[in-house]
Amino acid sequence: MTKESRPLRVQGGNDDFGRIDTWDASLAESWANALDKRATNPDQVLLRAALFDMARIGLGQTIVDMGCGTGSLMLELASAVGAAGKVIGIEPQPGLASVAQRRIAESGLAERCHVRIERGSVTSLNSAIADVCIAQTVLLHLPEGERNATLARMIELTKRGGCVISSDQDADTWVIDHPDQELTRRIVACYGEQSFADGWMGRKQRRAFLDAGLKSVEVRVIPMVDTSADSFAFGRAVSRAQVASKTGWITDEEQRRWLATLNQLATAGQFFTSTNYYLTIGYVDL
Repeated sequence: MTKESRPLRVQGGNDDFGRIDTWDASLAESWANALDKRATNPDQVLLRAALFDMARIGLGQTIVDMGCGTGSLMLELASAVGAAGKVIGIEPQPGLASVAQRRIAESGLAERCHVRIERGSVTSLNSAIADVCIAQTVLLHLPEGERNATLARMIELTKRGGCVISSDQDADTWVIDHPDQELTRRIVACYGEQSFADGWMGRKQRRAFLDAGLKSVEVRVIPMVDTSADSFAFGRAVSRAQVASKTGWITDEEQRRWLATLNQLATAGQFFTSTNYYLTIGYVDL
């Protein structure tokens, strides 16, 4: 596709998480199921373990989980901080927050963790209450102004000497094995532009943390690999091709052809995809 023929679209124009106020119950349920499926990926388990290791999650801590989604990370955090600790989830999407609240109630951990339905950038939580403030795949969905405000609020919420940690993927690191390289490149390019407010947030996190005044900033890269046609990643690959067709990056016929080949690969047990996630940590007023 030449520069002249490249479709002009609004960055993040097909990012569901950029318009959470418009979700109905069906879309909330669909995303809750998809996020739960993603969480079962073995590399996602390794990612969460790396997060716990980098942030030194431990007994008695207070943790704030920005954009806690369905609460799966909150429950792991609640187990790690013990009865003397506290986990506070911030989730602006009511449907996802409801799933998280139900899980917390069913887990018997309601005394040490709860969910607040509000945006992280304007949360009414008191400042300097958290030992660790976490944002897991959150910042890349926020437009620049709200993203900066959210990171600033995370820093305000964190005690002196505590840490802020974020995990975001980088859209341009999405690779998928498909014989049509030129068509695949267009789908990948569309994904980076259409699916996030900033598809490059993974690589930008270190600079954003430094600009925000965080100290001793470190980054760890964790690749996510999927080979199953029943995986979150396969479903997302199908959706990304559909969005590329919808927004004019590829034609309807190219979409059908690309998906037909992808399904053939999956049937033959040859599906492969990976994406890099970037865990970035920084400390407050060391």
